Amino acid sequence: MWYNQRDTSAPMPTERNGMRRLGTTEPNTAMGIQTRTMQMSGSDRDMFDPDFCEHRCPICTRARKGNRLARFLQAIEMVVTLGGCPWGRARQKKYGVKPNEAVPPDKT
Repeated sequence: MWYNQRDTSAPMPTERNGMRRLGTTEPNTAMGIQTRTMQMSGSDRDMFDPDFCEHRCPICTRARKGNRLARFLQAIEMVVTLGGCPWGRARQKKYGVKPNEAVPPDKT
């Protein structure tokens, strides 16, 4: 097929009455978008999950492993946000340690 020819057998996404036909019939409202986002991510956790900071945060996990750049960025973040991001503060509330400190083995 030439580059300027379109495959007409593939369905094209269309919009009708504020609805998107991409596999969902929910309206494009804030709640509908949030629901679809949660479904796509596979996560039904709280908004500020402390385990995100513990296991998945690209800055915090690398800073705790000793990466110098990540430790520098995390130090700036701690000063600017007065205690870390919301996930780091949730981690501090749950585990009792700051985002830049490792969790003691007895608290996991």
